Amino acid sequence: MNSKNKLEKYIQYLDCPHCGKKLSRKKDNFNLLICQNKKHSFPINEGIPSLVDKKLLSKLQKETQKAFNYKWFHPSVEKYGLDGPEMDFQRKWYLKKYGFKNNKDFNQFIKSKKNVLDAGCGSGWGAKWFSEKNKKGMIFTADLSKNSALLMSENFKNVDNVFSVQADIGKLPFSEGFFDFISCEQVLHHTSNPHKVFLHLLSRLKKGGVFCFYLYKKKALLRELADTHIREKTVKMSQKECYRFSEAITLLGRSLSRLNVKLNIPKDIPLLGIKKGTCDLQRFIYWNFLKCFFNEEWGFHRSVIVNFDWYSPKTAFRYDEKEIKQWVKDEKLKLLNFYVDDACIGVKVEK
Repeated sequence: MNSKNKLEKYIQYLDCPHCGKKLSRKKDNFNLLICQNKKHSFPINEGIPSLVDKKLLSKLQKETQKAFNYKWFHPSVEKYGLDGPEMDFQRKWYLKKYGFKNNKDFNQFIKSKKNVLDAGCGSGWGAKWFSEKNKKGMIFTADLSKNSALLMSENFKNVDNVFSVQADIGKLPFSEGFFDFISCEQVLHHTSNPHKVFLHLLSRLKKGGVFCFYLYKKKALLRELADTHIREKTVKMSQKECYRFSEAITLLGRSLSRLNVKLNIPKDIPLLGIKKGTCDLQRFIYWNFLKCFFNEEWGFHRSVIVNFDWYSPKTAFRYDEKEIKQWVKDEKLKLLNFYVDDACIGVKVEK
């Protein structure tokens, strides 16, 4: 399917994010969308509708957009999660977080969904997986970052059932109750108001639809203090400065990792959030004191991006289990799975 036909197929599902009216191509300009009341128009860039009005973005959103534009522009992440060890890791972790027994269990689940949203898609590793296992469904993606949208345009130009838009996931160009399944993976905590965005995404989910989402978990006391103090400085840096800082912190993580030292913690230290047991030295420091990620299989540059993803965005909210369970309870959602580890809270609910 060529880009023109793909646009024709999917544009019919788009609503104006401002007034909610249907969007269509302007008759005299193929690369411009206009709403039915003629008040709002949006460009199409390289086959991707750009539905973000910079004038209406908050200062925090603009700063977040800037950080992720830099991230997704970096050549080391062009295929992040689309192949190799990152793809295997992300898929296995996804199954674990959201309570899928195995690949077969997930495949059966995703095949039953007609309209799927990968909210905050990044490079599109989620969309790739969903589209591979559900060739009859329609997989939509949305991301605030222009460079993410450009990556999607390149990575999915030959995939007929993936359609991407550049959009604010807190102001989506889709009607209420449109989706059977929404996945918001490692994104909500970077929005300016995660709870508000959570509610907005829920509004786009049909009754009986499933929503999987991930949020940063509050970590050990000293790690939280270090994160807060360091991020106060790093979020004020330019993207290049923060990237250089992330390179240095990654080198530290690599050096610690390559020591291959096992540390024995003889007893829990509840006040500091430290648990007894045997732990690799690098992971002990990483979880309890300082974000210095390194993964040998992923390599240096991809590991740098993981650290940059933490230190650069203006917003990086962290939550405890009670807060997120209250979100679920308040909306009277059916809790299908609730996963907690040292890094995250992963939740699967049914509306």
